[in-house]
Amino acid sequence: MGKSLDEKLTNKLVEEIQEFDEEYAFRKEKLHLRKVKRVLEAVEYSSLCRHQRMAQYKQMIHNLQEILNLPDPVENYSKLTFDEITERKNSAWERKAELDKLKKDAGSIRFTEFVHVLFLWATDIVSETWRRLCIEMPRGIRM
Repeated sequence: MGKSLDEKLTNKLVEEIQEFDEEYAFRKEKLHLRKVKRVLEAVEYSSLCRHQRMAQYKQMIHNLQEILNLPDPVENYSKLTFDEITERKNSAWERKAELDKLKKDAGSIRFTEFVHVLFLWATDIVSETWRRLCIEMPRGIRM
């Protein structure tokens, strides 16, 4: 005899919840990693004072902690009770809203940020080249 309609619907719902949970964890991790990368770029390519760097490092630690705080995956979704299934399904809307907010906050690299980082990188190269030409060049070759 085949499965009842209730069993089929429950199995389908459990499958959807499992897919959502996996996608949620993956996307949340990636969005927080994007924020960590931005902080690293800000520290590396900016002339920040120690206080500003410490504030940036705290942001980085916060984002890494968010990744570490992700709940462990459910070992067997088919063993969830009806209440647990319902709770997970209801929390999906909240978690989706959380991801949307994170995505908006993390954003993609804006053109102005890209140009700024490129400018800082080019400035470092020019400064280093100038230093080598003017300071480290042997005295006999200077004009």
